[in-house]
Amino acid sequence: MKVSVLGPAGSYSEVAARAFLETVFKCSSPELLFCSSIENTVTRLFEEDENGRVSDCAVIPIENSIEGAVGVSMDLLLEKEVSVISEFVLPVRHCLLVSEKIARTPGFSPDKITVVYSHPQGRYQCRTYIQEHLKNAVFIETDSTSKAALHVADMSKDNADAAIGAAIASAEAGKAYGLKTIDCGIQDNSNNSTRFLLLIRPESPPDFKAHTADAGSRLPPEFFSQTESGNIYYKTSIAVSPFHDRPGALFRILEPFYENGINLTRIESRPSKKSLGEYHFYIDFEGCPSDKKVDDSLKLISGRSARLKILGTYGRILPDRQ
Repeated sequence: MKVSVLGPAGSYSEVAARAFLETVFKCSSPELLFCSSIENTVTRLFEEDENGRVSDCAVIPIENSIEGAVGVSMDLLLEKEVSVISEFVLPVRHCLLVSEKIARTPGFSPDKITVVYSHPQGRYQCRTYIQEHLKNAVFIETDSTSKAALHVADMSKDNADAAIGAAIASAEAGKAYGLKTIDCGIQDNSNNSTRFLLLIRPESPPDFKAHTADAGSRLPPEFFSQTESGNIYYKTSIAVSPFHDRPGALFRILEPFYENGINLTRIESRPSKKSLGEYHFYIDFEGCPSDKKVDDSLKLISGRSARLKILGTYGRILPDRQ
């Protein structure tokens, strides 16, 4: 099983992928393909080499409990022909990492750091700590938190570099690149977590039968959270484009959910990139299209919108198995 994730090694995407996939694919450890960006993580699903498909699945972050939606991930769900088959939530604990050489410097303290590297999400999730302890440092954005850790490790090998560099990344990234953890749990909110999605190409799903004890073609249901009644807790994600920017357009799209008693768990808007003020709406709700109320709602929404794309119906990995 080949799975593309945002790299390099030590990223939260890797941590999430391993925690999730090693729970499900007990018979075979996944082969992780580290990608340079979230976009590249998804596009690897459509690439092939002499051995066949480059990637069977992709793991991408979709939203953070503090900073909200990951815009590029949302855009890719609409632009690419992919399907969501599961979600899982990873608690995120950011660490301040420096090289062992810097940590051993006499008189070193965080306020001596002159440059900090991290992904923009890492920066935003640690605002308070940065303001209090790293106010003299310049912040440089990287494509991932693990890439920030790798850069700091490379800096330590360059004796001519006078900058005192640090990374905001995971403890796993620090271990991967031999960095010293100066402080951990530096995020503003102790409940910080990121929701990840597992994606496949819908026209050619991987053979999960070969990787699990389950005989089905999708993920085995015993790994998913259940409702109080004992049924699998399923969600469906859709993307909707209204006909026109006019009063009541969003209300007309949401009205069928209300009329059929369907619970919405998330709604986000993203620019259409066609015209200023024109948006797509992303909606998550409880239930499956096989449910009559859900099916009736989707039929009404389809007739009231310029485009309706079902992004996937899926369960959430059980929290106690992460």
